[in-house]
Amino acid sequence: MLKLGRITIDRTLDEQGNNKHVDRMVALRHWAQPLKLGENRLTVHVLEAIDTATAILEFAEVNQVDHIIIGARQGSMLRTLLGSVSSKVAAEAGCSVTVVRPPRLASAPRRGQDQQANEIGRS
Repeated sequence: MLKLGRITIDRTLDEQGNNKHVDRMVALRHWAQPLKLGENRLTVHVLEAIDTATAILEFAEVNQVDHIIIGARQGSMLRTLLGSVSSKVAAEAGCSVTVVRPPRLASAPRRGQDQQANEIGRS
């Protein structure tokens, strides 16, 4: 998804002169290779819109999409207050939606592990 600016002039080329749409489509196909889906089971699209979630929902409805796989970004306070694209799509889509979270950093302990480590250290 390429998010359009509300007031800025958007360009289809990046700083190196490469087409952003083509680059993203190639990246999506590369990402999907391990899924080993046949050509008739997977399509990739790059949409341009100001409202990302609405564009995805409209595309899914018009094209009778069976399943949306969407990424979730790391949380932020602004995203928590305003909501996220993935949460809106998951809540409003007329099909199955899988939200894929980024992997946690290996060095970042999960919740509770800091407290357990501190308790063990005090024993």
